[in-house]
Amino acid sequence: MSILTKEQVDIKTAAREFAEGEFPGIAAACDVEEKFPKALWEKACELGFVGIFLDKDDDGAGTVLLDYALILEEFWRVDPGCGNILLSTFGSETIQEYGSEKQKELYLPPLIEGKAIMGAPANEGQGIYYSSNGGNEYIVNGSNGFVINGGIADHIVIFGKDRDDVSGNEANYTAFIIEKGQKGFLTQTLSDKLGIRATNIAEVALENVLVPAENVIGKAGEAFLYMSRFLDRLNVYSSAQAIGASQGCLEKSISYSRKRVQFGRPIGWFQMIQTKIADIAIMTEAARNLYYKAALEYGSGVKNNKTGLIASTLARQVAIDAASDTLQIHGGYGYTKELDVERFYRDVQFLELLGTSKGNTKLALASQLLGRL
Repeated sequence: MSILTKEQVDIKTAAREFAEGEFPGIAAACDVEEKFPKALWEKACELGFVGIFLDKDDDGAGTVLLDYALILEEFWRVDPGCGNILLSTFGSETIQEYGSEKQKELYLPPLIEGKAIMGAPANEGQGIYYSSNGGNEYIVNGSNGFVINGGIADHIVIFGKDRDDVSGNEANYTAFIIEKGQKGFLTQTLSDKLGIRATNIAEVALENVLVPAENVIGKAGEAFLYMSRFLDRLNVYSSAQAIGASQGCLEKSISYSRKRVQFGRPIGWFQMIQTKIADIAIMTEAARNLYYKAALEYGSGVKNNKTGLIASTLARQVAIDAASDTLQIHGGYGYTKELDVERFYRDVQFLELLGTSKGNTKLALASQLLGRL
Protein backbone atom coordinates (compact mmCIF):
# COMPACT_ATOMS: atom_id res chain seq x y z
CA MET A 1 0.00 0.00 0.00
CA SER A 2 1.43 3.38 -1.01
CA ILE A 3 1.92 6.04 1.64
CA LEU A 4 1.20 8.67 -1.02
CA THR A 5 -2.14 10.42 -1.14
CA LYS A 6 -4.23 10.50 -4.32
CA GLU A 7 -3.15 14.11 -4.86
CA GLN A 8 0.52 13.12 -4.56
CA VAL A 9 0.05 10.28 -7.03
CA ASP A 10 -1.50 12.81 -9.42
CA ILE A 11 1.46 15.19 -8.93
CA LYS A 12 3.90 12.34 -9.59
CA THR A 13 2.01 11.29 -12.73
CA ALA A 14 1.83 14.84 -14.09
CA ALA A 15 5.55 15.36 -13.49
CA ARG A 16 6.38 12.08 -15.24
CA GLU A 17 4.25 12.93 -18.26
CA PHE A 18 5.78 16.39 -18.57
CA ALA A 19 9.34 15.08 -18.30
CA GLU A 20 8.78 12.23 -20.75
CA GLY A 21 7.18 14.61 -23.23
CA GLU A 22 9.64 17.51 -22.98
CA PHE A 23 13.10 16.31 -21.86
CA PRO A 24 14.25 13.69 -24.40
CA GLY A 25 14.31 16.06 -27.38
CA ILE A 26 16.66 18.58 -25.76
CA ALA A 27 18.55 16.72 -23.01
CA ALA A 28 21.58 15.69 -25.08
CA ALA A 29 22.01 19.15 -26.63
CA CYS A 30 21.76 20.90 -23.25
CA ASP A 31 24.45 18.57 -21.94
CA VAL A 32 26.83 19.06 -24.86
CA GLU A 33 26.32 22.83 -25.06
CA GLU A 34 26.18 23.35 -21.26
CA LYS A 35 22.99 25.31 -21.84
CA PHE A 36 20.32 26.08 -19.26
CA PRO A 37 16.99 25.07 -20.90
CA LYS A 38 15.22 28.40 -20.50
CA ALA A 39 12.18 27.56 -22.62
CA LEU A 40 11.70 24.30 -20.72
CA TRP A 41 11.97 26.16 -17.40
CA GLU A 42 9.39 28.72 -18.52
CA LYS A 43 6.97 25.96 -19.50
CA ALA A 44 7.49 24.19 -16.16
CA CYS A 45 6.66 27.50 -14.44
CA GLU A 46 3.49 27.86 -16.50
CA LEU A 47 2.36 24.37 -15.48
CA GLY A 48 3.00 25.01 -11.79
CA PHE A 49 5.91 22.65 -11.16
CA VAL A 50 8.44 25.33 -10.18
CA GLY A 51 8.20 26.58 -6.60
CA ILE A 52 5.30 24.29 -5.77
CA PHE A 53 6.42 24.30 -2.12
CA LEU A 54 5.97 28.06 -1.74
CA ASP A 55 2.94 29.35 0.17
CA LYS A 56 -0.25 30.18 -1.68
CA ASP A 57 0.08 33.76 -0.46
CA ASP A 58 3.29 33.95 -2.49
CA ASP A 59 1.57 32.51 -5.61
CA GLY A 60 2.80 28.99 -4.87
CA ALA A 61 0.75 25.88 -4.24
CA GLY A 62 1.61 25.64 -0.55
CA THR A 63 2.39 21.94 -0.80
CA VAL A 64 4.47 19.83 1.56
CA LEU A 65 8.11 18.94 0.93
CA LEU A 66 7.27 15.41 -0.23
CA ASP A 67 5.18 16.78 -3.10
CA TYR A 68 8.14 18.78 -4.37
CA ALA A 69 10.47 15.81 -3.89
CA LEU A 70 8.18 13.63 -6.01
CA ILE A 71 8.54 16.09 -8.91
CA LEU A 72 12.31 16.12 -8.47
CA GLU A 73 12.32 12.33 -8.55
CA GLU A 74 10.26 12.09 -11.73
CA PHE A 75 12.25 14.78 -13.51
CA TRP A 76 15.55 13.12 -12.64
CA ARG A 77 14.16 9.75 -13.72
CA VAL A 78 14.00 11.07 -17.30
CA ASP A 79 17.07 13.33 -17.27
CA PRO A 80 19.00 14.75 -14.30
CA GLY A 81 20.34 17.76 -16.21
CA CYS A 82 16.94 18.98 -17.38
CA GLY A 83 15.46 17.87 -14.07
CA ASN A 84 17.45 20.54 -12.28
CA ILE A 85 15.23 23.29 -13.72
CA LEU A 86 13.35 22.88 -10.43
CA LEU A 87 16.39 24.33 -8.68
CA SER A 88 15.69 27.70 -10.29
CA THR A 89 14.19 28.62 -6.90
CA PHE A 90 17.27 27.41 -5.00
CA GLY A 91 17.68 29.51 -1.86
CA SER A 92 14.09 30.73 -1.73
CA GLU A 93 13.42 28.07 0.90
CA THR A 94 15.19 30.22 3.51
CA ILE A 95 13.18 33.30 2.56
CA GLN A 96 9.98 31.26 2.66
CA GLU A 97 10.71 29.95 6.14
CA TYR A 98 12.42 32.90 7.84
CA GLY A 99 12.03 35.98 5.63
CA SER A 100 9.88 39.03 6.25
CA GLU A 101 6.52 39.47 4.55
CA LYS A 102 8.05 42.21 2.42
CA GLN A 103 10.87 39.90 1.29
CA LYS A 104 8.42 37.13 0.45
CA GLU A 105 6.22 39.52 -1.54
CA LEU A 106 9.19 40.96 -3.42
CA TYR A 107 11.28 37.89 -4.20
CA LEU A 108 9.06 34.79 -4.31
CA PRO A 109 6.24 35.39 -6.86
CA PRO A 110 8.65 36.21 -9.75
CA LEU A 111 10.32 32.81 -9.23
CA ILE A 112 7.04 30.98 -9.72
CA GLU A 113 6.01 33.13 -12.67
CA GLY A 114 9.22 32.43 -14.59
CA LYS A 115 10.37 36.04 -14.27
CA ALA A 116 13.38 35.50 -11.99
CA ILE A 117 15.88 32.87 -10.89
CA MET A 118 17.43 32.51 -7.45
CA GLY A 119 20.70 30.87 -6.45
CA ALA A 120 22.51 29.69 -3.34
CA PRO A 121 25.60 27.68 -2.37
CA ALA A 122 25.13 23.96 -3.02
CA ASN A 123 26.85 22.74 0.13
CA GLU A 124 27.92 23.62 3.64
CA GLY A 125 31.23 25.18 2.58
CA GLN A 126 31.02 28.94 2.90
CA GLY A 127 33.99 31.34 2.93
CA ILE A 128 31.75 34.40 3.26
CA TYR A 129 32.28 36.98 6.01
CA TYR A 130 30.53 40.18 6.99
CA SER A 131 30.90 43.17 9.26
CA SER A 132 28.68 46.12 10.13
CA ASN A 133 29.60 49.55 8.84
CA GLY A 134 28.02 51.15 11.87
CA GLY A 135 24.98 52.24 9.91
CA ASN A 136 22.09 50.35 8.40
CA GLU A 137 24.27 48.23 6.12
CA TYR A 138 26.55 45.20 6.20
CA ILE A 139 29.82 44.82 4.31
CA VAL A 140 30.08 41.33 2.84
CA ASN A 141 33.29 39.75 1.51
CA GLY A 142 34.53 36.33 0.50
CA SER A 143 33.81 33.70 -2.11
CA ASN A 144 32.03 30.42 -2.68
CA GLY A 145 33.10 28.19 -5.53
CA PHE A 146 29.92 26.19 -6.00
CA VAL A 147 26.80 28.36 -6.20
CA ILE A 148 23.80 26.85 -7.98
CA ASN A 149 22.52 29.32 -10.64
CA GLY A 150 25.29 31.71 -9.58
CA GLY A 151 25.90 32.95 -13.13
CA ILE A 152 22.24 33.39 -14.15
CA ALA A 153 20.47 34.25 -10.90
CA ASP A 154 18.75 37.56 -10.34
CA HIS A 155 19.35 37.17 -6.59
CA ILE A 156 21.35 34.81 -4.43
CA VAL A 157 20.89 33.80 -0.80
CA ILE A 158 24.17 33.41 1.02
CA PHE A 159 25.23 32.76 4.62
CA GLY A 160 28.03 34.81 6.11
CA LYS A 161 30.09 34.56 9.31
CA ASP A 162 30.69 37.59 11.51
CA ARG A 163 34.28 38.61 10.72
CA ASP A 164 34.77 40.03 14.21
CA ASP A 165 33.81 36.76 15.92
CA VAL A 166 36.82 34.58 16.74
CA SER A 167 35.02 32.27 19.18
CA GLY A 168 33.59 29.92 16.57
CA ASN A 169 30.18 30.65 18.06
CA GLU A 170 27.47 29.13 15.89
CA ALA A 171 25.18 32.05 16.64
CA ASN A 172 27.18 34.50 14.55
CA TYR A 173 25.94 33.62 11.06
CA THR A 174 23.65 35.88 9.06
CA ALA A 175 21.68 35.17 5.87
CA PHE A 176 21.72 37.81 3.13
CA ILE A 177 19.89 38.37 -0.13
CA ILE A 178 22.41 39.68 -2.68
CA GLU A 179 21.12 41.42 -5.80
CA LYS A 180 22.55 40.77 -9.25
CA GLY A 181 24.50 43.75 -10.46
CA GLN A 182 25.46 45.05 -7.04
CA LYS A 183 28.88 46.67 -6.97
CA GLY A 184 31.47 44.08 -5.93
CA PHE A 185 29.28 41.09 -6.85
CA LEU A 186 31.37 38.99 -9.28
CA THR A 187 30.60 35.61 -10.84
CA GLN A 188 32.51 33.11 -12.96
CA THR A 189 30.48 30.25 -14.43
CA LEU A 190 32.16 26.85 -14.20
CA SER A 191 32.55 25.28 -17.63
CA ASP A 192 33.52 21.83 -18.87
CA LYS A 193 31.85 20.18 -15.89
CA LEU A 194 31.75 16.39 -15.63
CA GLY A 195 27.97 16.25 -15.32
CA ILE A 196 24.78 18.27 -14.75
CA ARG A 197 26.05 20.45 -17.56
CA ALA A 198 22.61 22.00 -18.15
CA THR A 199 22.75 23.47 -14.63
CA ASN A 200 24.52 26.77 -14.15
CA ILE A 201 27.08 26.51 -11.36
CA ALA A 202 29.37 29.44 -10.68
CA GLU A 203 32.02 30.76 -8.38
CA VAL A 204 30.72 33.87 -6.64
CA ALA A 205 33.09 36.46 -5.20
CA LEU A 206 31.93 39.34 -3.03
CA GLU A 207 34.22 42.34 -2.68
CA ASN A 208 32.97 44.87 -0.13
CA VAL A 209 29.36 44.36 -1.18
CA LEU A 210 27.06 46.68 0.77
CA VAL A 211 23.91 44.87 1.82
CA PRO A 212 21.08 46.92 3.36
CA ALA A 213 19.53 45.68 6.58
CA GLU A 214 16.23 44.96 4.79
CA ASN A 215 18.08 42.26 2.81
CA VAL A 216 18.95 40.32 5.96
CA ILE A 217 16.77 37.21 6.22
CA GLY A 218 15.33 36.75 9.70
CA LYS A 219 17.58 38.04 12.46
CA ALA A 220 21.25 38.89 12.14
CA GLY A 221 23.45 36.39 13.95
CA GLU A 222 20.85 33.60 14.00
CA ALA A 223 21.32 32.09 10.56
CA PHE A 224 23.23 28.99 11.66
CA LEU A 225 19.78 27.57 12.45
CA TYR A 226 18.51 28.62 9.02
CA MET A 227 21.51 27.05 7.32
CA SER A 228 21.03 23.79 9.24
CA ARG A 229 17.37 23.71 8.28
CA PHE A 230 18.26 24.31 4.62
CA LEU A 231 20.78 21.46 4.71
CA ASP A 232 18.10 19.19 6.21
CA ARG A 233 15.95 20.07 3.23
CA LEU A 234 18.80 19.41 0.80
CA ASN A 235 19.11 15.91 2.24
CA VAL A 236 15.60 15.25 0.94
CA TYR A 237 16.33 16.95 -2.39
CA SER A 238 19.44 14.88 -3.04
CA SER A 239 17.63 11.70 -1.99
CA ALA A 240 14.76 12.35 -4.40
CA GLN A 241 17.16 13.19 -7.23
CA ALA A 242 19.20 10.07 -6.54
CA ILE A 243 16.17 7.79 -6.52
CA GLY A 244 14.86 9.35 -9.71
CA ALA A 245 18.18 8.63 -11.43
CA SER A 246 18.24 5.10 -9.99
CA GLN A 247 14.72 4.41 -11.26
CA GLY A 248 15.69 5.73 -14.67
CA CYS A 249 18.74 3.45 -14.69
CA LEU A 250 16.60 0.48 -13.67
CA GLU A 251 14.14 1.06 -16.50
CA LYS A 252 16.92 1.49 -19.05
CA SER A 253 18.57 -1.72 -17.86
CA ILE A 254 15.34 -3.71 -18.09
CA SER A 255 14.52 -2.38 -21.55
CA TYR A 256 18.01 -3.05 -22.92
CA SER A 257 18.21 -6.51 -21.34
CA ARG A 258 15.03 -7.54 -23.09
CA LYS A 259 16.14 -6.29 -26.52
CA ARG A 260 19.89 -7.01 -26.60
CA VAL A 261 20.62 -10.54 -27.83
CA GLN A 262 23.87 -12.45 -27.27
CA PHE A 263 24.52 -16.13 -27.92
CA GLY A 264 20.99 -16.46 -29.25
CA ARG A 265 19.26 -15.15 -26.10
CA PRO A 266 18.27 -11.77 -24.66
CA ILE A 267 20.97 -10.81 -22.17
CA GLY A 268 18.29 -10.62 -19.49
CA TRP A 269 18.29 -14.41 -19.56
CA PHE A 270 21.75 -14.50 -17.98
CA GLN A 271 21.82 -14.67 -14.19
CA MET A 272 24.58 -12.10 -13.82
CA ILE A 273 22.38 -9.50 -15.56
CA GLN A 274 19.34 -10.60 -13.56
CA THR A 275 21.24 -10.13 -10.30
CA LYS A 276 22.36 -6.62 -11.21
CA ILE A 277 18.82 -5.60 -12.15
CA ALA A 278 17.41 -7.12 -8.96
CA ASP A 279 20.01 -5.26 -6.88
CA ILE A 280 19.10 -1.92 -8.46
CA ALA A 281 15.39 -2.56 -7.88
CA ILE A 282 15.84 -3.63 -4.24
CA MET A 283 18.04 -0.75 -3.21
CA THR A 284 16.03 1.86 -5.14
CA GLU A 285 12.78 0.85 -3.44
CA ALA A 286 14.37 0.70 0.00
CA ALA A 287 15.95 4.14 -0.36
CA ARG A 288 12.76 5.60 -1.84
CA ASN A 289 10.69 4.66 1.20
CA LEU A 290 13.37 6.06 3.49
CA TYR A 291 13.40 9.44 1.76
CA TYR A 292 9.58 9.55 1.86
CA LYS A 293 9.85 9.18 5.62
CA ALA A 294 12.54 11.88 5.83
CA ALA A 295 10.37 14.31 3.83
CA LEU A 296 7.37 13.69 6.05
CA GLU A 297 9.45 14.13 9.20
CA TYR A 298 10.81 17.43 7.89
CA GLY A 299 7.27 18.61 7.21
CA SER A 300 6.24 17.74 10.76
CA GLY A 301 8.99 20.00 12.12
CA VAL A 302 11.63 17.44 13.14
CA LYS A 303 14.98 19.20 13.64
CA ASN A 304 18.40 17.62 13.02
CA ASN A 305 16.65 15.02 10.95
CA LYS A 306 18.47 11.72 11.49
CA THR A 307 16.29 9.98 8.92
CA GLY A 308 17.26 12.60 6.36
CA LEU A 309 20.95 11.97 6.98
CA ILE A 310 20.49 8.23 6.52
CA ALA A 311 18.25 8.65 3.46
CA SER A 312 20.66 11.01 1.72
CA THR A 313 23.70 8.83 2.37
CA LEU A 314 21.97 5.67 1.17
CA ALA A 315 20.18 7.18 -1.84
CA ARG A 316 23.30 8.85 -3.22
CA GLN A 317 25.24 5.60 -3.01
CA VAL A 318 22.36 3.68 -4.59
CA ALA A 319 22.33 6.10 -7.53
CA ILE A 320 26.07 5.81 -8.10
CA ASP A 321 25.91 2.00 -7.94
CA ALA A 322 22.85 1.88 -10.19
CA ALA A 323 24.49 4.07 -12.82
CA SER A 324 27.65 1.94 -12.71
CA ASP A 325 25.72 -1.33 -13.06
CA THR A 326 23.59 0.11 -15.86
CA LEU A 327 26.72 1.13 -17.73
CA GLN A 328 28.05 -2.43 -17.41
CA ILE A 329 24.75 -3.97 -18.50
CA HIS A 330 24.85 -1.87 -21.67
CA GLY A 331 28.43 -2.95 -22.37
CA GLY A 332 30.35 -0.96 -24.95
CA TYR A 333 27.23 0.94 -26.05
CA GLY A 334 26.92 2.37 -22.56
CA TYR A 335 30.20 4.23 -23.00
CA THR A 336 29.01 6.08 -26.10
CA LYS A 337 26.77 9.12 -26.47
CA GLU A 338 24.52 7.06 -28.74
CA LEU A 339 22.65 6.16 -25.56
CA ASP A 340 22.13 8.44 -22.56
CA VAL A 341 23.49 5.93 -20.04
CA GLU A 342 26.89 7.61 -19.91
CA ARG A 343 25.17 10.94 -19.21
CA PHE A 344 23.36 9.46 -16.21
CA TYR A 345 26.66 8.00 -15.02
CA ARG A 346 28.25 11.46 -15.12
CA ASP A 347 25.26 13.34 -13.73
CA VAL A 348 24.83 11.31 -10.54
CA GLN A 349 28.30 12.34 -9.41
CA PHE A 350 26.81 15.80 -8.77
CA LEU A 351 24.88 14.34 -5.83
CA GLU A 352 28.11 14.15 -3.84
CA LEU A 353 28.32 17.95 -4.05
CA LEU A 354 24.75 18.87 -3.11
CA GLY A 355 24.13 19.53 0.57
CA THR A 356 26.25 17.95 3.25
CA SER A 357 29.15 15.84 1.96
CA LYS A 358 29.02 12.09 2.50
CA GLY A 359 31.78 12.23 5.09
CA ASN A 360 30.17 15.07 7.05
CA THR A 361 26.78 13.37 6.81
CA LYS A 362 28.18 10.29 8.50
CA LEU A 363 29.90 12.40 11.15
CA ALA A 364 26.64 14.26 11.87
CA LEU A 365 24.78 10.97 12.13
CA ALA A 366 27.42 9.47 14.41
CA SER A 367 27.27 12.56 16.61
CA GLN A 368 23.53 12.11 17.06
CA LEU A 369 23.92 8.42 17.80
CA LEU A 370 26.79 8.77 20.26
CA GLY A 371 25.65 11.94 21.98
CA ARG A 372 28.03 14.15 23.93
CA LEU A 373 31.34 12.38 24.67
